[in-house]
Amino acid sequence: MKLAIVSDTHLAQRAAAFNENWQSAQTWIDTSGADAAIHLGDISADGDDDPASLEFAAAVLSRSAIHVHALPGNHDLGDNSREATAAEAHSINDARLQRYREHFGADRWSLTTPHWLLLGINAQLLGTGMDEEHAQFAWIEEQLHAHAEMQVGLMLHKPLLPLAPGELDESERYVPPAARQRLLDLLRTHALRFVVSGHTHQSRRQRLDGIEHVWVPSTSFCIPDAIQPRLGEKIVGLMQLTLKDAEYRFDTILPDAMRRCNLLDQLDIYPQLAGIKQRLGAAGEL
Repeated sequence: MKLAIVSDTHLAQRAAAFNENWQSAQTWIDTSGADAAIHLGDISADGDDDPASLEFAAAVLSRSAIHVHALPGNHDLGDNSREATAAEAHSINDARLQRYREHFGADRWSLTTPHWLLLGINAQLLGTGMDEEHAQFAWIEEQLHAHAEMQVGLMLHKPLLPLAPGELDESERYVPPAARQRLLDLLRTHALRFVVSGHTHQSRRQRLDGIEHVWVPSTSFCIPDAIQPRLGEKIVGLMQLTLKDAEYRFDTILPDAMRRCNLLDQLDIYPQLAGIKQRLGAAGEL
């Protein structure tokens, strides 16, 4: 089985550069011989607040020649912070989750081969305490029990955990610690081989405690070092996962026509970043 894996497309009617990059990715996917595609989230530019952005992104994905199994990101249905702060306005809630499902279908799914169980889960639910989070954990348990003899690959929007000493365990970047531990406890007695995530707009592969952690690059943009630590490669592209019997292989794909956009040059899409760009420019940090 061959799977094309994309992440962080940030599609919207006004996001011309991001839409063009997705078109380059889609062209590669449709001619690659892949059996299916997987989208790791942040499908839309701001579908958590703008239903039109979510609707546009769903329509774009539907044009792919092969089926796209989608997972939600924070830009699609809100983040998993439940703190009573300004961030609460951008947190996941039942209405946003329902809206996502209306456009993209299930926010969790599994794919199987004779040797593999691939679990795609909604990272934005983790750590929220919502009923849907508990339902997802119960579903994960059922899937692992039903396919106990298989090797497991986990797919989600946010990386599971920091990969090296000294890396900050930031809630905005990684799965919240309590939910992470609960998830690892479920997977501990199963053959978890890899964890695949997006969200960071960086490409990285690292093995930790026998598990390979793979960060899939975005197709849309990279974030300057001045506002985001460089932990991997800041590239735009996608990945291909090949499963053959009990073995697997990841390949990074960099379509020639894909442009490496800078987030801070996209103020027509994210005008709230104008102050940050002005401050960094004045300080000579851009």
